[in-house]
Amino acid sequence: MTDLSLTERLKIRALSAEQRRRRVLTLALASPFVRWRYGRAEAEQILIVPQELRSADPSFWNEIDNGHFGLASEIADLKGASPFRIAPPSVSWERELHGFGWLRHLAATEEDDAAEAARQLVLEWITIQRAPRGVAFEPAVIGRRLMSWIAQANMLLEGTDAKTYTTNISSLGEQEVTLNAADARKLGIVTGDIVEVWNDRGKVVVPAYVTERCMPGVLVIFEGSWMDLDKNGVDRSGNPDFLTKDEPSPAGAFAYNTILASIRKSTL
Repeated sequence: MTDLSLTERLKIRALSAEQRRRRVLTLALASPFVRWRYGRAEAEQILIVPQELRSADPSFWNEIDNGHFGLASEIADLKGASPFRIAPPSVSWERELHGFGWLRHLAATEEDDAAEAARQLVLEWITIQRAPRGVAFEPAVIGRRLMSWIAQANMLLEGTDAKTYTTNISSLGEQEVTLNAADARKLGIVTGDIVEVWNDRGKVVVPAYVTERCMPGVLVIFEGSWMDLDKNGVDRSGNPDFLTKDEPSPAGAFAYNTILASIRKSTL
């Protein structure tokens, strides 16, 4: 330290001060008084709705109203059933169905009945598709679905009750833990299973996503999810802060991003 120049010493002190500032800020944000005062910092509304640039065909509503669902050059006769509960006539049709691009056709009618049908179909999809597997959860289909729901947010959200509004907003994203396919096979875990991730600091309960793109022996939970404690005090939102230690390493480094944790299928 004695061999360092004045400029270098000042830089080291500045870095040390920044570390202390971040630690104090982290502890303050984790304070129960802050959580009590401000609650969960979750999205409560969509402020900007992107414009739908694709052409729309209002006559599509007439087809649906008459029990037919024409997508990807295939027409499904619903026979009074939900389009999400029938055998799809083709994989292409199924992808178009779960991509929800057809919502723009209902919006183009500017009819209350069409808008109500759109809202009910979206809510039905959310209720049915609880496990993230199959064509509906292919990455490209997920992307199209999210863009369609956001683009048609005015039709889907305006005038709805609080429960419907919250259900739609919450469905736009869900926390999950990613693990390697080989590890998942050993543990009997498949995509969509509800799992517990825990260590001696805490526990979170989240859906699992299995992929070859994750390294063996590694679990990935992204940051940003705010806690949602159930009646037993278990976090159901997948907040990784429950698994980390709110202290730097002995050398002064922040070691919040890499921790040891275990995983298993959950009955919670």
